[in-house]
Amino acid sequence: MKSSPLKHIRMDFQPLITEKFNLYLYDTGRRDVVLTGRGLRTKLRKGLCILEDLVFSARVGPINLSKGKVSTIECSLSLCGKKKIRQLNKQYRRLDKVTDVLSFPIHQNLRGQKFKNIQPPGPINLGDIIICKEKARTQAKEFGISVDAEIIHLWVHGLLHLMGYDHEVSRKEEELMNNWEDKILRNIL
Repeated sequence: MKSSPLKHIRMDFQPLITEKFNLYLYDTGRRDVVLTGRGLRTKLRKGLCILEDLVFSARVGPINLSKGKVSTIECSLSLCGKKKIRQLNKQYRRLDKVTDVLSFPIHQNLRGQKFKNIQPPGPINLGDIIICKEKARTQAKEFGISVDAEIIHLWVHGLLHLMGYDHEVSRKEEELMNNWEDKILRNIL
């Protein structure tokens, strides 16, 4: 189990809760403009419902919790600036550069796990996702998409990392992760 970088940041959160997925939204900036946007929250809620369906009722999903006793999963999504993400990237990955998204999984790999013997007292926490707002804006402009769409893309990417996918391991793993990303994003956006 890895420690979360969020424990050092004091922030208020905005919960976005569906029947089986709790998402806690944070914005480390002074102005909480991005997370208060109705379009982004609507897309995130839609994404949570799609992910619920994939991980709880599908036979084949990014992870399969349908046979287990796990009833709820949760994670956090934090938006921050370039300075903060660079600091976190340097501290946790030893890379002194700004990146678009960082994921801090609590579990090493949830793929192929046998959850039927797990009876947690509460939700299974997947971990933390941190997205750089400025990087998301820049990339959205480059790709010709909305900032909301880019944040959703980075969130899904980070969420797959929390589940145990890693595109840096092999070409095959990259293709698998990209396929899940595309499938999920097609249904959200």
